Amino acid sequence: MIDTLKIKVSPEYLSDKHYDILYETLFKPQYIRDEDGSISIKGKLENLRVQINNRGLIIEGSLPKYLCGSNQQSLNLSEITDGIEELNKLLEVDLYQSKVLRVDLAENIITKYPVEDYYPILSQSPYFKRLEMDNGLAYKNNSRYVVFYGKMKEIKKGEQIRDAFVGKNVLRYEYRMQKNKVISDFLRVPNATLMDLLNNYYKVVGSWADVFMKINKLHDVRPFDFSIFQKNGEFERYIKLLGVESIGGFTSVNATIKEAKRRGYLNKHPNVASNLINKFKGMSTSPLLATKSSLADELEEKVKMIRIFAVPGFELPAHLI
Repeated sequence: MIDTLKIKVSPEYLSDKHYDILYETLFKPQYIRDEDGSISIKGKLENLRVQINNRGLIIEGSLPKYLCGSNQQSLNLSEITDGIEELNKLLEVDLYQSKVLRVDLAENIITKYPVEDYYPILSQSPYFKRLEMDNGLAYKNNSRYVVFYGKMKEIKKGEQIRDAFVGKNVLRYEYRMQKNKVISDFLRVPNATLMDLLNNYYKVVGSWADVFMKINKLHDVRPFDFSIFQKNGEFERYIKLLGVESIGGFTSVNATIKEAKRRGYLNKHPNVASNLINKFKGMSTSPLLATKSSLADELEEKVKMIRIFAVPGFELPAHLI
């Protein structure tokens, strides 16, 4: 589940020997003397970017790529701690006391259909801006980032494809917390360390699932049925919903309303734009008019299963991931 980490070891846990260790260990280390006379050493340890100076030791990169050569296979908690122990011994430092500056939580999900079919059904999400990309979909704010993309397109040419992925549709879902304050606030600890993160591993996994569940999922319009006339006004709402679908669904309507507000329209009253959005959202999720997309149900079920099988002793079934 944990993929990329960016951690910082404070100078109080370091000594001159760590400069020597890094210079001997890193691939093509760069020895830099700064303007103030202080020394920096930076380089790579496999895929990990490493730098030490008088402000501390920073390590950043993907743990699965470091340990396995690829992030096609995610790591469980035991494998993560084994990897940290390996780094501790190699660098002669206690990384558990390091400050976590960034953590990426990620999984590769095998889907029934091409991954491109799933992007349109993932609509808006509270506190995030939705961004469409060439090979995926992203949600971002000042300190957090969510991204979905086709894993098979991202695999580098010449890289061996995991057997479970051959001939399959693989959707990559990543959730990134990119500031220590965000991580600390989430864990409810001051200056969150790597030990704090690992001690709350299942809470962290839960955040990955919760963020996905909070994304609004588009619904499919139900086939017409005369029973719709049993409730006053539903036929009119049904016709309007068909119109919404004809121009790209709620996601398109939401984007149009926000663009109109940006251009200076819909600003006569403070809540006119949000009220309009909520009106169409309620229409598109009414159980009398629409039903949740089967693609949304599929993804939600698989995300729930991944969350459950993060518990030690369980192995996620191959058909789910």
